[in-house]
Amino acid sequence: METVKSASCLIAISGPPGVGKTTLANELKKGLQDKSLAVSSVHWDDVLASLNITRDLDRDLIYSTTKKLIDIVTIKLNEESPDVVIIDGVFVYDDELKWIENLASKFSYFRFYQLQCSLSNQIQRNNTRDPFDILPEERLFEVNNDFKLQTYKISTSEIINADKSIEYNISIMLEDLLYATDRNHDNITLTENWSDGVKSRFSSDDLISLNEKILFSKESKDTLLLNSYFNLDGYENAFIEFFNNNLCAGIKIRAKYINKESVFLKKITHLELQGKINLRIIDCWKNPQIIIRQNLGFESYVASFPTRLKRTIARNSSAWKDLNLKTEYSSANDMRALELYSKALAIDDNSWKSTEKSNMRSLNREDLQYVPFFNNSPANCSLVITSINNRPEAFSLMMRTSLSGKWFAVKWGCSDRGKKHSLGIYTLRQHVEALWQERLTDDLGKSLYIDLWGRNSAIYDQFSNHSNDRCHLEITKL
Repeated sequence: METVKSASCLIAISGPPGVGKTTLANELKKGLQDKSLAVSSVHWDDVLASLNITRDLDRDLIYSTTKKLIDIVTIKLNEESPDVVIIDGVFVYDDELKWIENLASKFSYFRFYQLQCSLSNQIQRNNTRDPFDILPEERLFEVNNDFKLQTYKISTSEIINADKSIEYNISIMLEDLLYATDRNHDNITLTENWSDGVKSRFSSDDLISLNEKILFSKESKDTLLLNSYFNLDGYENAFIEFFNNNLCAGIKIRAKYINKESVFLKKITHLELQGKINLRIIDCWKNPQIIIRQNLGFESYVASFPTRLKRTIARNSSAWKDLNLKTEYSSANDMRALELYSKALAIDDNSWKSTEKSNMRSLNREDLQYVPFFNNSPANCSLVITSINNRPEAFSLMMRTSLSGKWFAVKWGCSDRGKKHSLGIYTLRQHVEALWQERLTDDLGKSLYIDLWGRNSAIYDQFSNHSNDRCHLEITKL
């Protein structure tokens, strides 16, 4: 844990010889440096060359080279503290994948890209390499077969089609890094609108400020609740200072929806290793996310739905057509946004959630949390209401920090009648499609990212095509 000095990312690029790994790694490095990020890169072929070994390449030599590459990365991480480290190599054996995944535990974010392209392109690219680097065609066939024999899978892996242009693949990878990592500028719970919402829900006597953005609310005389979530990287030192200087032994802080791979949590974990706190992970889960690629589109996303969701939609499609459904959408300049929000609250209050005291008004007036966004940043609010015969029955509310930012699904629900007709599914699908169409209209040239902010939601899990690890935790001062 002590090796983590910043919100560093590890990017590993794998694939057969001639697929374009090093070229892609170099171009990705340039793209990240253009974003003012400090980037280090280590190429497997360069590590092998540095060993000055003349014998034929076998598994033992491959293993020793990969281990040497990992040693070099560890040194760079300690001495240079880069924002991003990029490694590229074939990485075809299961043991190599396990070593790389272990290396990734030293980083706050890890993405493993496996490049694939047609064999004809591999052969063509192989023949254009330096004469000393050209591999026999039988070796290309052998490595491609080895990839088919892989049994170990890295959870953060993603296939990249290397037959596509370098420019296209770089744009995809850059978006993954800048959006999917939950960088703080995309975190709605670290905004003034969010802190204003928290202040409207609790009395000043029940709030303690870490800074102007992060607030604790008092749950009891010995427990504080952290009201900011997700990725709090960059605030870990202020949090630790607050914890050490302002709290007595035995005081607890509950933190919810924290990204498991964040530097924030790694630093807190290190405090436990030093014997200063007791850290208890209350729950941990795969947080569902949606990513719709810019050149794939909404229909491709829908086609990837699991069979269960497709069947639910197909089973209800004819009924939806007969129900006289009306869908209303809030827009950037819609003066009726708060009126639509009142409809959403009415749905929430008249549903099964109200009976269970889990509707917004019952949860410490959560309904007030989102009002500052509507008042101050309407362009960053998106609300969809579905009605049957003009009676609101389902809603979906999403928010973001900026026009190019990630959307967060803050609330979603339906009435008892809406639930009977699966209008929650209908409304969420309509909402995702509307956000996709809006992105096309705005010509932002970006993929669509939605953090579904879900926990143990079967519907959200079915809509998601990506995920990250999140947890609830409790920290007690010793």
